[in-house]
Amino acid sequence: MGNRTHSSLLAAVLALAFAAPASLAQPQQLKTSVHDAQLRSDSAEISHRARDLQARFERRRRQMLPKFYTGVADRCLIVGRFCEWHPNRTNDDVPEEGKNIVRARAELLRDLERASAQLPGDDWIMGQRIRYLTEGQDSSAVGVARSCRATKWWCDALLGFALHVTGNYFGADSAYAAALDSMPPLTRCHWLNLTPLLDDDIRGTYKKMTCAQRAAADARIWWVADPLFMTPGNERRTEHFSRVLHTVLQEKSANTYGLSWGGDLGELILRFGWAEKWTQQPPQGMYTEQKISVTGHEREPGYHFFLPQQPPDSLALIADSVFDIYQFPPREQYAPIYTRAFVRLDAQVARFRRGDSTKIVAAYDVSADTIFGHRSFAAALIAMGDTGTALSKTELDQSATNRVDSVEGTAHRSGAVGH
Repeated sequence: MGNRTHSSLLAAVLALAFAAPASLAQPQQLKTSVHDAQLRSDSAEISHRARDLQARFERRRRQMLPKFYTGVADRCLIVGRFCEWHPNRTNDDVPEEGKNIVRARAELLRDLERASAQLPGDDWIMGQRIRYLTEGQDSSAVGVARSCRATKWWCDALLGFALHVTGNYFGADSAYAAALDSMPPLTRCHWLNLTPLLDDDIRGTYKKMTCAQRAAADARIWWVADPLFMTPGNERRTEHFSRVLHTVLQEKSANTYGLSWGGDLGELILRFGWAEKWTQQPPQGMYTEQKISVTGHEREPGYHFFLPQQPPDSLALIADSVFDIYQFPPREQYAPIYTRAFVRLDAQVARFRRGDSTKIVAAYDVSADTIFGHRSFAAALIAMGDTGTALSKTELDQSATNRVDSVEGTAHRSGAVGH
Protein backbone atom coordinates (compact mmCIF):
# COMPACT_ATOMS: atom_id res chain seq x y z
CA MET A 1 0.00 0.00 0.00
CA GLY A 2 2.93 2.29 0.82
CA ASN A 3 4.38 1.65 -2.65
CA ARG A 4 1.12 2.53 -4.35
CA THR A 5 0.94 5.78 -2.32
CA HIS A 6 4.48 6.66 -3.33
CA SER A 7 3.72 5.96 -6.98
CA SER A 8 0.69 8.22 -6.92
CA LEU A 9 2.64 11.01 -5.27
CA LEU A 10 5.49 10.65 -7.78
CA ALA A 11 3.03 10.78 -10.68
CA ALA A 12 1.52 13.97 -9.31
CA VAL A 13 4.95 15.56 -8.96
CA LEU A 14 5.85 14.57 -12.52
CA ALA A 15 2.57 15.96 -13.82
CA LEU A 16 3.30 19.27 -12.14
CA ALA A 17 6.84 19.23 -13.48
CA PHE A 18 5.69 18.64 -17.03
CA ALA A 19 2.96 21.25 -16.75
CA ALA A 20 5.23 23.99 -15.47
CA PRO A 21 7.10 24.81 -18.72
CA ALA A 22 3.86 25.04 -20.67
CA SER A 23 2.39 27.35 -18.09
CA LEU A 24 5.53 29.50 -18.15
CA ALA A 25 5.44 29.70 -22.00
CA GLN A 26 1.94 31.12 -22.21
CA PRO A 27 2.89 34.80 -21.66
CA GLN A 28 5.50 34.61 -24.45
CA GLN A 29 3.02 32.99 -26.83
CA LEU A 30 0.46 35.63 -25.97
CA LYS A 31 3.02 38.36 -26.63
CA THR A 32 3.92 36.88 -30.04
CA SER A 33 0.25 36.51 -30.98
CA VAL A 34 -0.48 40.15 -30.13
CA HIS A 35 2.58 41.26 -32.13
CA ASP A 36 1.50 39.25 -35.20
CA ALA A 37 -2.01 40.65 -34.99
CA GLN A 38 -0.58 44.17 -34.82
CA LEU A 39 1.56 43.53 -37.89
CA ARG A 40 -1.44 42.23 -39.82
CA SER A 41 -3.44 45.26 -38.78
CA ASP A 42 -0.65 47.64 -39.83
CA SER A 43 -0.21 45.85 -43.16
CA ALA A 44 -3.94 46.00 -43.88
CA GLU A 45 -3.98 49.71 -43.06
CA ILE A 46 -1.02 50.41 -45.40
CA SER A 47 -2.64 48.39 -48.20
CA HIS A 48 -6.01 50.07 -47.70
CA ARG A 49 -4.46 53.53 -47.75
CA ALA A 50 -2.53 52.74 -50.96
CA ARG A 51 -5.77 51.73 -52.66
CA ASP A 52 -7.49 54.88 -51.47
CA LEU A 53 -4.66 57.02 -52.86
CA GLN A 54 -4.84 55.27 -56.23
CA ALA A 55 -8.60 55.80 -56.44
CA ARG A 56 -8.16 59.44 -55.41
CA PHE A 57 -5.64 59.98 -58.21
CA GLU A 58 -8.03 58.61 -60.83
CA ARG A 59 -10.83 60.86 -59.55
CA ARG A 60 -8.52 63.87 -59.76
CA ARG A 61 -7.30 62.83 -63.20
CA ARG A 62 -10.86 62.70 -64.58
CA GLN A 63 -11.46 66.27 -63.43
CA MET A 64 -8.21 67.48 -65.02
CA LEU A 65 -8.37 65.67 -68.38
CA PRO A 66 -7.89 67.90 -71.45
CA LYS A 67 -11.11 68.65 -73.31
CA PHE A 68 -11.16 67.25 -76.82
CA TYR A 69 -13.96 66.69 -79.29
CA THR A 70 -13.47 63.27 -80.87
CA GLY A 71 -16.32 63.61 -83.36
CA VAL A 72 -19.23 61.30 -84.11
CA ALA A 73 -18.66 57.56 -84.41
CA ASP A 74 -19.58 56.65 -87.98
CA ARG A 75 -18.75 52.96 -87.57
CA CYS A 76 -18.96 51.80 -83.97
CA LEU A 77 -18.02 48.38 -82.60
CA ILE A 78 -20.15 47.84 -79.50
CA VAL A 79 -18.41 45.94 -76.69
CA GLY A 80 -20.61 45.93 -73.61
CA ARG A 81 -20.90 49.50 -72.30
CA PHE A 82 -18.37 50.84 -74.78
CA CYS A 83 -18.21 52.02 -78.38
CA GLU A 84 -14.87 51.14 -79.97
CA TRP A 85 -14.23 53.26 -83.04
CA HIS A 86 -11.30 54.65 -84.96
CA PRO A 87 -11.70 58.26 -86.07
CA ASN A 88 -9.53 59.57 -88.87
CA ARG A 89 -6.98 61.06 -86.49
CA THR A 90 -3.39 60.41 -85.53
CA ASN A 91 -1.96 60.20 -82.02
CA ASP A 92 -0.50 63.65 -82.55
CA ASP A 93 -4.01 65.11 -82.89
CA VAL A 94 -4.96 64.05 -79.36
CA PRO A 95 -3.73 66.54 -76.72
CA GLU A 96 -1.19 65.49 -74.14
CA GLU A 97 -2.13 65.39 -70.47
CA GLY A 98 -1.53 68.59 -68.53
CA LYS A 99 1.23 69.28 -66.04
CA ASN A 100 -1.28 69.03 -63.21
CA ILE A 101 -1.88 65.36 -64.05
CA VAL A 102 1.88 64.76 -64.31
CA ARG A 103 2.35 66.24 -60.82
CA ALA A 104 -0.55 64.22 -59.40
CA ARG A 105 0.90 60.98 -60.81
CA ALA A 106 4.33 61.79 -59.37
CA GLU A 107 2.72 62.34 -55.97
CA LEU A 108 0.92 58.99 -56.20
CA LEU A 109 4.15 57.24 -57.19
CA ARG A 110 5.95 58.66 -54.15
CA ASP A 111 3.15 57.37 -51.92
CA LEU A 112 3.23 53.95 -53.59
CA GLU A 113 7.01 53.79 -53.20
CA ARG A 114 6.70 54.42 -49.46
CA ALA A 115 3.97 51.81 -49.18
CA SER A 116 6.09 49.31 -51.12
CA ALA A 117 9.02 49.90 -48.76
CA GLN A 118 6.74 49.05 -45.83
CA LEU A 119 5.11 46.07 -47.61
CA PRO A 120 7.72 44.82 -50.12
CA GLY A 121 5.82 41.59 -50.73
CA ASP A 122 2.51 43.20 -51.68
CA ASP A 123 1.63 42.25 -55.28
CA TRP A 124 -0.99 44.98 -55.78
CA ILE A 125 1.21 47.85 -54.64
CA MET A 126 4.16 46.74 -56.75
CA GLY A 127 1.89 46.25 -59.76
CA GLN A 128 0.46 49.76 -59.48
CA ARG A 129 3.97 51.22 -59.21
CA ILE A 130 4.95 49.62 -62.51
CA ARG A 131 1.62 50.60 -64.08
CA TYR A 132 2.02 54.30 -63.35
CA LEU A 133 5.76 54.41 -63.98
CA THR A 134 5.28 53.02 -67.48
CA GLU A 135 2.26 55.25 -68.05
CA GLY A 136 4.42 58.26 -67.29
CA GLN A 137 7.21 56.85 -69.50
CA ASP A 138 9.52 56.72 -66.49
CA SER A 139 12.74 54.92 -67.38
CA SER A 140 13.11 53.60 -63.82
CA ALA A 141 10.27 51.10 -64.32
CA VAL A 142 12.64 48.31 -65.43
CA GLY A 143 14.91 48.82 -62.41
CA VAL A 144 11.95 48.86 -60.02
CA ALA A 145 10.60 45.66 -61.57
CA ARG A 146 14.00 43.97 -61.21
CA SER A 147 14.02 44.83 -57.49
CA CYS A 148 10.51 43.40 -56.99
CA ARG A 149 10.12 41.22 -53.87
CA ALA A 150 6.49 40.21 -54.36
CA THR A 151 5.30 36.84 -55.73
CA LYS A 152 8.01 35.53 -58.06
CA TRP A 153 5.92 34.97 -61.20
CA TRP A 154 4.20 38.32 -60.72
CA CYS A 155 7.58 40.07 -60.52
CA ASP A 156 8.70 38.33 -63.73
CA ALA A 157 5.51 39.44 -65.49
CA LEU A 158 5.96 43.04 -64.31
CA LEU A 159 9.52 42.98 -65.64
CA GLY A 160 8.24 41.66 -68.98
CA PHE A 161 5.76 44.53 -69.14
CA ALA A 162 8.37 47.16 -68.27
CA LEU A 163 10.75 45.80 -70.92
CA HIS A 164 8.00 45.56 -73.55
CA VAL A 165 6.97 49.21 -73.32
CA THR A 166 10.61 50.25 -73.82
CA GLY A 167 10.83 48.19 -77.03
CA ASN A 168 13.00 45.40 -75.59
CA TYR A 169 10.82 42.59 -76.92
CA PHE A 170 13.50 39.91 -76.68
CA GLY A 171 14.00 40.62 -72.98
CA ALA A 172 10.23 40.83 -72.47
CA ASP A 173 9.79 37.44 -74.15
CA SER A 174 12.26 35.87 -71.71
CA ALA A 175 10.67 37.53 -68.66
CA TYR A 176 7.17 36.44 -69.63
CA ALA A 177 8.39 32.90 -70.33
CA ALA A 178 9.79 32.75 -66.77
CA ALA A 179 6.49 34.07 -65.39
CA LEU A 180 4.44 31.49 -67.32
CA ASP A 181 6.68 28.66 -66.11
CA SER A 182 6.01 29.42 -62.44
CA MET A 183 2.44 30.76 -62.34
CA PRO A 184 -0.43 28.50 -61.16
CA PRO A 185 -1.86 26.24 -63.91
CA LEU A 186 -5.28 27.93 -64.09
CA THR A 187 -3.68 31.36 -64.23
CA ARG A 188 -1.31 30.20 -66.95
CA CYS A 189 -4.22 28.83 -68.98
CA HIS A 190 -5.94 32.22 -68.78
CA TRP A 191 -2.81 34.12 -69.88
CA LEU A 192 -2.31 31.80 -72.86
CA ASN A 193 -5.93 31.88 -74.01
CA LEU A 194 -6.15 33.54 -77.45
CA THR A 195 -9.91 33.10 -77.96
CA PRO A 196 -10.76 36.85 -77.82
CA LEU A 197 -8.25 37.60 -80.60
CA LEU A 198 -9.22 34.98 -83.17
CA ASP A 199 -11.54 35.39 -86.14
CA ASP A 200 -14.68 33.29 -86.47
CA ASP A 201 -13.17 30.58 -88.70
CA ILE A 202 -10.53 29.78 -86.09
CA ARG A 203 -12.16 30.71 -82.78
CA GLY A 204 -14.76 27.92 -82.70
CA THR A 205 -12.21 25.13 -83.06
CA TYR A 206 -9.76 26.79 -80.67
CA LYS A 207 -12.34 27.20 -77.86
CA LYS A 208 -12.99 23.44 -77.80
CA MET A 209 -9.31 22.65 -77.08
CA THR A 210 -7.89 22.10 -73.61
CA CYS A 211 -4.99 24.24 -72.43
CA ALA A 212 -2.55 21.43 -73.23
CA GLN A 213 -4.00 20.93 -76.71
CA ARG A 214 -3.63 24.62 -77.51
CA ALA A 215 0.16 24.61 -77.13
CA ALA A 216 0.90 23.57 -80.73
CA ALA A 217 -1.81 25.87 -82.11
CA ASP A 218 -0.47 28.80 -80.09
CA ALA A 219 3.05 28.29 -81.46
CA ARG A 220 1.75 28.46 -85.04
CA ILE A 221 -0.54 31.42 -84.36
CA TRP A 222 2.22 33.49 -82.75
CA TRP A 223 4.73 32.59 -85.47
CA VAL A 224 2.37 33.87 -88.15
CA ALA A 225 1.26 36.95 -86.15
CA ASP A 226 4.80 38.24 -85.53
CA PRO A 227 4.67 41.63 -87.32
CA LEU A 228 8.35 41.81 -88.27
CA PHE A 229 10.97 39.09 -88.04
CA MET A 230 13.59 41.84 -88.26
CA THR A 231 12.74 42.75 -84.66
CA PRO A 232 14.26 40.41 -82.02
CA GLY A 233 11.54 38.75 -79.98
CA ASN A 234 7.87 38.50 -80.89
CA GLU A 235 6.39 41.92 -80.09
CA ARG A 236 2.81 40.84 -80.80
CA ARG A 237 3.11 38.05 -78.23
CA THR A 238 4.68 40.28 -75.57
CA GLU A 239 2.01 42.88 -76.35
CA HIS A 240 -0.66 40.25 -75.61
CA PHE A 241 0.88 39.30 -72.28
CA SER A 242 1.23 42.99 -71.43
CA ARG A 243 -2.47 43.45 -72.16
CA VAL A 244 -3.38 40.49 -69.95
CA LEU A 245 -1.24 42.02 -67.21
CA HIS A 246 -3.01 45.35 -67.67
CA THR A 247 -6.40 43.70 -67.14
CA VAL A 248 -5.11 42.26 -63.85
CA LEU A 249 -3.75 45.67 -62.79
CA GLN A 250 -7.09 47.37 -63.50
CA GLU A 251 -9.45 44.66 -62.29
CA LYS A 252 -8.89 45.45 -58.61
CA SER A 253 -8.25 49.17 -58.87
CA ALA A 254 -9.97 52.37 -59.91
CA ASN A 255 -9.96 53.26 -63.61
CA THR A 256 -9.97 56.56 -65.47
CA TYR A 257 -13.46 55.98 -66.88
CA GLY A 258 -14.85 56.10 -63.35
CA LEU A 259 -16.72 52.85 -64.01
CA SER A 260 -16.79 49.52 -62.24
CA TRP A 261 -14.66 46.79 -63.73
CA GLY A 262 -16.38 44.45 -66.16
CA GLY A 263 -15.69 41.88 -68.84
CA ASP A 264 -16.21 44.51 -71.54
CA LEU A 265 -13.23 46.53 -70.28
CA GLY A 266 -11.12 43.39 -70.15
CA GLU A 267 -12.09 42.41 -73.69
CA LEU A 268 -11.33 45.88 -75.05
CA ILE A 269 -7.86 45.83 -73.54
CA LEU A 270 -7.11 42.32 -74.84
CA ARG A 271 -8.30 43.12 -78.37
CA PHE A 272 -7.14 46.71 -78.82
CA GLY A 273 -4.69 47.50 -76.02
CA TRP A 274 -4.83 49.91 -73.11
CA ALA A 275 -5.44 53.62 -73.54
CA GLU A 276 -2.27 55.71 -73.76
CA LYS A 277 -4.09 59.05 -73.70
CA TRP A 278 -7.29 60.25 -72.05
CA THR A 279 -9.59 63.14 -72.86
CA GLN A 280 -13.00 64.38 -71.78
CA GLN A 281 -15.74 65.58 -74.08
CA PRO A 282 -16.34 69.35 -73.96
CA PRO A 283 -19.72 70.37 -72.46
CA GLN A 284 -22.53 70.39 -75.02
CA GLY A 285 -24.85 73.37 -75.12
CA MET A 286 -25.49 75.70 -72.19
CA TYR A 287 -25.40 73.03 -69.47
CA THR A 288 -21.82 72.94 -68.17
CA GLU A 289 -22.47 70.74 -65.12
CA GLN A 290 -22.84 67.56 -67.12
CA LYS A 291 -21.31 64.26 -66.06
CA ILE A 292 -17.79 63.89 -67.39
CA SER A 293 -17.63 61.72 -70.52
CA VAL A 294 -14.19 60.14 -70.80
CA THR A 295 -12.57 58.79 -73.98
CA GLY A 296 -9.56 56.49 -73.94
CA HIS A 297 -7.21 56.68 -76.93
CA GLU A 298 -5.13 53.64 -77.86
CA ARG A 299 -2.03 53.99 -80.00
CA GLU A 300 -2.81 54.38 -83.72
CA PRO A 301 -2.72 53.19 -86.42
CA GLY A 302 -3.46 49.60 -85.50
CA TYR A 303 -3.16 46.51 -87.70
CA HIS A 304 -4.72 43.05 -87.65
CA PHE A 305 -1.79 40.62 -87.67
CA PHE A 306 -3.70 37.41 -86.96
CA LEU A 307 -4.75 35.19 -89.84
CA PRO A 308 -8.50 35.51 -90.52
CA GLN A 309 -8.68 31.79 -91.42
CA GLN A 310 -7.11 28.48 -90.49
CA PRO A 311 -3.45 28.41 -91.58
CA PRO A 312 -2.46 25.66 -94.02
CA ASP A 313 -0.79 22.52 -92.67
CA SER A 314 2.49 23.65 -94.22
CA LEU A 315 3.41 27.13 -93.02
CA ALA A 316 5.53 27.53 -96.17
CA LEU A 317 2.26 27.78 -98.14
CA ILE A 318 1.17 30.95 -96.35
CA ALA A 319 1.06 33.84 -98.82
CA ASP A 320 0.57 37.56 -98.32
CA SER A 321 -2.92 37.28 -99.78
CA VAL A 322 -4.24 35.42 -96.70
CA PHE A 323 -3.49 38.40 -94.45
CA ASP A 324 -5.87 41.30 -93.98
CA ILE A 325 -4.01 43.75 -91.77
CA TYR A 326 -6.54 46.51 -92.54
CA GLN A 327 -9.54 44.41 -91.48
CA PHE A 328 -12.61 46.39 -90.39
CA PRO A 329 -14.24 45.97 -88.04
CA PRO A 330 -11.07 44.43 -86.62
CA ARG A 331 -11.13 41.42 -84.34
CA GLU A 332 -7.92 42.72 -82.78
CA GLN A 333 -5.39 45.42 -83.53
CA TYR A 334 -1.82 46.24 -82.60
CA ALA A 335 0.17 49.39 -83.36
CA PRO A 336 3.94 48.76 -83.14
CA ILE A 337 5.92 51.66 -81.70
CA TYR A 338 8.71 51.34 -84.29
CA THR A 339 6.69 52.30 -87.37
CA ARG A 340 3.63 54.27 -88.46
CA ALA A 341 2.79 52.23 -91.54
CA PHE A 342 3.27 48.87 -93.23
CA VAL A 343 3.62 48.73 -97.02
CA ARG A 344 4.54 45.91 -99.32
CA LEU A 345 8.11 45.73 -100.62
CA ASP A 346 7.83 44.11 -104.03
CA ALA A 347 10.77 41.84 -104.68
CA GLN A 348 11.69 39.03 -107.03
CA VAL A 349 12.49 35.93 -105.03
CA ALA A 350 14.21 32.79 -106.31
CA ARG A 351 14.98 29.57 -104.44
CA PHE A 352 17.82 27.19 -105.27
CA ARG A 353 17.83 23.78 -103.59
CA ARG A 354 21.13 22.58 -102.15
CA GLY A 355 20.62 19.10 -100.75
CA ASP A 356 18.58 19.44 -97.57
CA SER A 357 18.74 23.24 -97.59
CA THR A 358 17.69 26.05 -99.90
CA LYS A 359 19.50 29.19 -100.97
CA ILE A 360 17.11 32.11 -101.32
CA VAL A 361 17.89 35.18 -103.42
CA ALA A 362 15.76 38.34 -103.43
CA ALA A 363 16.17 41.41 -105.61
CA TYR A 364 14.33 44.70 -105.41
CA ASP A 365 14.48 48.17 -106.96
CA VAL A 366 12.58 50.99 -105.26
CA SER A 367 14.59 53.90 -106.65
CA ALA A 368 11.49 55.23 -108.41
CA ASP A 369 9.12 54.49 -105.53
CA THR A 370 7.68 57.60 -103.86
CA ILE A 371 7.70 55.87 -100.44
CA PHE A 372 11.12 54.21 -100.43
CA GLY A 373 12.99 56.13 -103.11
CA HIS A 374 13.86 59.19 -101.02
CA ARG A 375 14.11 57.71 -97.52
CA SER A 376 16.58 55.58 -95.64
CA PHE A 377 15.17 52.20 -94.70
CA ALA A 378 16.22 48.84 -93.33
CA ALA A 379 15.66 45.67 -95.34
CA ALA A 380 16.04 42.02 -94.46
CA LEU A 381 15.67 38.62 -96.08
CA ILE A 382 14.75 35.97 -93.53
CA ALA A 383 14.51 32.19 -93.90
CA MET A 384 12.84 29.89 -91.40
CA GLY A 385 11.71 26.26 -91.66
CA ASP A 386 8.87 26.26 -89.11
CA THR A 387 7.95 27.49 -85.65
CA GLY A 388 10.62 25.41 -83.97
CA THR A 389 13.68 26.30 -86.08
CA ALA A 390 16.06 29.21 -85.77
CA LEU A 391 15.85 31.81 -88.48
CA SER A 392 18.57 32.72 -90.98
CA LYS A 393 18.77 36.42 -91.70
CA THR A 394 20.53 38.90 -93.96
CA GLU A 395 19.86 42.44 -92.80
CA LEU A 396 21.05 45.97 -93.55
CA ASP A 397 20.28 48.95 -91.29
CA GLN A 398 20.84 51.34 -94.23
CA SER A 399 19.71 49.65 -97.41
CA ALA A 400 20.31 50.87 -100.95
CA THR A 401 17.28 51.62 -103.13
CA ASN A 402 18.19 48.65 -105.32
CA ARG A 403 19.91 45.56 -104.06
CA VAL A 404 20.22 41.79 -104.25
CA ASP A 405 20.31 39.82 -100.97
CA SER A 406 20.64 36.12 -100.33
CA VAL A 407 20.26 33.79 -97.37
CA GLU A 408 20.38 30.03 -96.89
CA GLY A 409 17.64 28.18 -95.03
CA THR A 410 14.51 26.12 -95.56
CA ALA A 411 11.77 28.72 -96.08
CA HIS A 412 11.46 32.44 -96.51
CA ARG A 413 9.62 35.52 -95.37
CA SER A 414 10.82 39.00 -96.24
CA GLY A 415 9.95 42.53 -95.27
CA ALA A 416 11.09 46.10 -94.81
CA VAL A 417 10.32 48.96 -92.52
CA GLY A 418 10.96 52.64 -93.18
CA HIS A 419 12.73 55.00 -90.80
